[in-house]
Amino acid sequence: MNGASRRKLLAASGAGALIAAGVRGTYAARNAQAPGVARADLPRASDKLPVRAAPAGEETITRLPQDAHVRVTGEVTGPDGGRWYAIRLWNALDGYVPSEALSFSPAPLKPANTGGAAPWEPEVPPAQGPFPLFAHGGLRAAAAFAAEPDGPALGRIAADTPVNVRAYATDTQTRMWVQVDPAPGAPSGGWLLADRFTPAGPDPLTATASGEVLANRLRGTGMWCTYDLLRETPTRHIIATARANGFSFLAPQVGTSRRGYWASAEYDALLPAAHDAGLKVIPWVYTWLVDLPGDMQLAATALRHISPSGDVPDGLGIDIEENIAETPVRAFGQLLRALVGHESLLAAITYQPQNANGRRTPFGAIAESFNVIAPMAYWHLRPIPYSERDAYDYVAESVRLIRERTGRRDAPVAVIGQTFDWFSRNEIGQHNPSGAEVRGSIRAVQDTGALGIGYFNWFSTVPDEWDAIRESYAL
Repeated sequence: MNGASRRKLLAASGAGALIAAGVRGTYAARNAQAPGVARADLPRASDKLPVRAAPAGEETITRLPQDAHVRVTGEVTGPDGGRWYAIRLWNALDGYVPSEALSFSPAPLKPANTGGAAPWEPEVPPAQGPFPLFAHGGLRAAAAFAAEPDGPALGRIAADTPVNVRAYATDTQTRMWVQVDPAPGAPSGGWLLADRFTPAGPDPLTATASGEVLANRLRGTGMWCTYDLLRETPTRHIIATARANGFSFLAPQVGTSRRGYWASAEYDALLPAAHDAGLKVIPWVYTWLVDLPGDMQLAATALRHISPSGDVPDGLGIDIEENIAETPVRAFGQLLRALVGHESLLAAITYQPQNANGRRTPFGAIAESFNVIAPMAYWHLRPIPYSERDAYDYVAESVRLIRERTGRRDAPVAVIGQTFDWFSRNEIGQHNPSGAEVRGSIRAVQDTGALGIGYFNWFSTVPDEWDAIRESYAL
């Protein structure tokens, strides 16, 4: 769900070509800023706009990014003699900003694609391991085994043979291997490719913990967000917004393969406050699945986080976009499941099944180890008006196709909906989905029996979308 992945989706949809072809200005006049709605208009893209609890006051409610939309409710003169706009944020919070910090004109569109810097790619690591991993299971298919990872074959183990895993490692091609017993003729335990191993345990799509179906932790509505929400907004205001809009979960990003795990004091404050308010917290990480041991450690760290209050996350979302080849996706999922156990909620964040990358995503392999599939069902892929029905049809098709490709009509699907604008400079602007589209996406979730829907991203969600979410939250 990061910027690079959204650019790839944009390119795959052909929308980038529309911009380059001159469609950029076609709809500007038609989509003028809604009455009473303004955007943060800051000198630099990296600047933040403090929202004060009182005109010229010291208390900060949040700090908004460039082009974030707010509903203006009035204008006052502050004790400093300056003009301040009273604003309403997120259907929950009232605040004040200097009048010169807002603009009532649409946000500028993104510049035409000039190539720019190549996206970051991880270096291929050397062979790694062995790392201890103790698990019992079987082989989903017959497998050759060797005395060491990627070594000469010593023999073959038949499918469905019960095995015990002692360790895992990678070879110079980044493939994952597991060391298993029994392995005839290999007294120290044989090594075989990890995607052949399946840990023993319940069906993850119906698995329970303490009598609760794990997948149900993503039931209802919520927000998937980047960590800057936590850095810029006091916890009490996040919780107040979640409650005002009927959220059942919050899902902040807490790490990537590139930058590691970064959750800190803000996250420690969020966990107990959210739980006290009856909200689940489902953090997520963005993985490249090149350094598989590193990604397993990142995921395990996120799942095992314990706040000073003793609160722990209710599960983990893992963004699977960069490497969608079936073998590493299956091996990562199965070994991560063996590492964290069968009572941990794992949600796979995937492409929507309709686009080119979604058609290559191995949904069947994902369903072997993840409890929930969370497709990024981003429907508003062109700079043109969309209807409520357009959003409804796209989201409903995403749910249907995932169940078809997993071969499971009961596959738990928690949709990730779109509340950002592909085309404006900071992905907030005139081509955000409308409130009607958001209502259509929620109706599709209800009608298909999906678990629920969470929207991406908090700061890019505009007032019309917030209204639709609040009005339709009872999933």
